[in-house]
Amino acid sequence: MYFAIVICMTIILVFMLINRIAGNNLISTKVDSYETVGSYYSIDDHMDEILLLQESKWKKLDTIEKIKVLNTVANIEASNMGISHIINLGTSKLDKRILGQYSDEKYTVYCRKLYIQPKD
Repeated sequence: MYFAIVICMTIILVFMLINRIAGNNLISTKVDSYETVGSYYSIDDHMDEILLLQESKWKKLDTIEKIKVLNTVANIEASNMGISHIINLGTSKLDKRILGQYSDEKYTVYCRKLYIQPKD
C-alpha cells in the first residue's frame, strides 16, 4: 500500500519537474484578456463620472448610467492595482443572500439588480 503511494507521488513530482523545466505550469490560470486597462483609467481623466457618485446626482441616474459609472470606478481601481485587463460590470438575478459575484472567465462583476435600479 505504502509502496503504491510512494510510486504515485514520485510520478507526480517527476511530471511537475518536467513541466517546470519546460516552462509550463501544472495548473494554469492564464485567460486571454479582452482589452488592457493601460493608463486610460485615472481619476483625473474621469472626474466628471466620479462626481456622479454624489448622492444628489446618483439618485437621478437610470440603471444603465449607474452601471457605466460603477464600471469606470472598477477600471480606475483595476488600473491602480495593476490589473492588466478591463473589468466589466453587469446586473443579474442573484440569490437574495448574494450582493455580487465575479466571473473570472468574462472579467465581469455581476451585481444584484435591486441595488442598482433607481427607487421610484
